[in-house]
Amino acid sequence: MYAEDALFRANFDAYSVKCTGASQVSPEHKAVAMEMAMRWAILSAEEAAEPVPTTFELPWWDDKSSSYARWLSHHTVQALATIDRSKFIKSPKTMG
Repeated sequence: MYAEDALFRANFDAYSVKCTGASQVSPEHKAVAMEMAMRWAILSAEEAAEPVPTTFELPWWDDKSSSYARWLSHHTVQALATIDRSKFIKSPKTMG
């Protein structure tokens, strides 16, 4: 781990400790990774004594079949914004 990562309390294994305080999550855009990140954030929030605001950047594949979709109705989750697919710019790494 880099010193800069430690400054922001980053962990090599994000699932080795529960989320605390505010954080931003951008998991790999694969079904298992997105659902696991969402479930971990919800579990952390439910078990925390203090609020645990977590902001996610997740793709929406235009339907409710996205792996994490069922967690959007959880009482600890609030969708803040949606970016229209036509406005989403892929990085050169993700362009296929």
